[in-house]
Amino acid sequence: MKISKLDIYGMFGEFNYKLDFNKFEENVTILTAPNGYGKSTILKIIDKFFNKKFDLLLDESFSSFEISFDQKYFKVTKEDDSLIITVADHRNLALKDIYFENFTINKHNFLENNKKFNYVINTNLPFINRVKHDTWLDNRDGEILSTRELYHRYNNLFSDFNEDFNYDEKLLELIDDKVIFVETDRLSNFKKRTSYQHEYDLQETAIEKLSDDILKLLKETIKKQYDLSMDQSLDFPERVMSLLTDDNSVKSEDLIDKILEITRFDDELNENEIFGNMSLNHKIISQLKNRKFSNNKSFLLVLNSYLKDILERTQTCTDLGKRIKLFKTSVNSLLQFKSIDIHPKYGLIVRSRKGNENGDFGIELLSSGEQHLIILLGNLIFNTKNGTLVLIDEPEISLHAAWQKKLLSLISEISLINKFDVLIATHSFTLINGNWDQTIELAEANIDES
Repeated sequence: MKISKLDIYGMFGEFNYKLDFNKFEENVTILTAPNGYGKSTILKIIDKFFNKKFDLLLDESFSSFEISFDQKYFKVTKEDDSLIITVADHRNLALKDIYFENFTINKHNFLENNKKFNYVINTNLPFINRVKHDTWLDNRDGEILSTRELYHRYNNLFSDFNEDFNYDEKLLELIDDKVIFVETDRLSNFKKRTSYQHEYDLQETAIEKLSDDILKLLKETIKKQYDLSMDQSLDFPERVMSLLTDDNSVKSEDLIDKILEITRFDDELNENEIFGNMSLNHKIISQLKNRKFSNNKSFLLVLNSYLKDILERTQTCTDLGKRIKLFKTSVNSLLQFKSIDIHPKYGLIVRSRKGNENGDFGIELLSSGEQHLIILLGNLIFNTKNGTLVLIDEPEISLHAAWQKKLLSLISEISLINKFDVLIATHSFTLINGNWDQTIELAEANIDES
């Protein structure tokens, strides 16, 4: 998702911005301005609209905004306690057939903002605490509930309320675009409790969550590979019998190509056998050059089927393997005395660059700057998909000037590889590092509507 134009009126009752992104060819665009011009607010407005946090969007300071991207157009106007949303979808329509639809969202519809709703919770459900938007914690057992789940579970208490926090399904479909907001508070993260404990157990550092997320991806990928391996093992005898009874043949050169491809996977993406042992004896290439084997048609057919199975298993790991390699390369290009690695059991681990002299140590001992760097790049690499729009507020936080100078090029490289677009808000000239052809100066983009 790449924004082409964004116009915002009445920000803080003072600023009107007309931002044209069409002139930028790069994947990364930068908003810069002195404090108070609203660069972070612009990111928040985009995030809250596309992630459907309409109640929070009503609290932002603007009168209206218009945004265009991917042949879609939205205009959002704030009137009293309501949002008026106008939508045009040009993707499959001739220009003459463009049509507009209007939707209205009223603030009083949001249960979380309803005083009576909150009174019921405080009076009858004192063990339920709101921890963030659309997220509630049951202090008795640590269970996490959304507002909808809370409403249905205790429906008898909320009998006077209508479930009118459902939005128009067509509106939700029209704004179903992936936007990720990397906020300035990157080091803390809410954690679900598994049992009733003290309040301080509610916090999990963001770097621990990133480690857990990577470990979860790794385990899911290994399981897919294992399940595929089991399926392959079950039908392998039948496939071999079919190969040997039909008039098939294979060249030893084709087998060598497959072996080299598997070897490349092991060397480049399966370091320390993070995805497990692919069970390939690399000495087999020399054996293929032996005339006794190279002229044995049955042997070549069976081996070819076996190698195809291994390649199919490596393909289930390739995407994550590339992300892990990109992550380690990007982070370790900046770290000086340490290096980050990923362990199939422990997730993120930190190694001393002095070998075993000082040993490995936990990620929680990293400096705040190192954690900011790892969390930022980790989110960009592991939590983005093709076509995502990533909003980053002040990526330079806690980073040394030398890191800031290199960070923009790393973000650009990652965005090109993972095929997503980035909008950055910053006031660091060091981070911009001369890339003014990718930068919008908000102080110069303000227009006088008087």
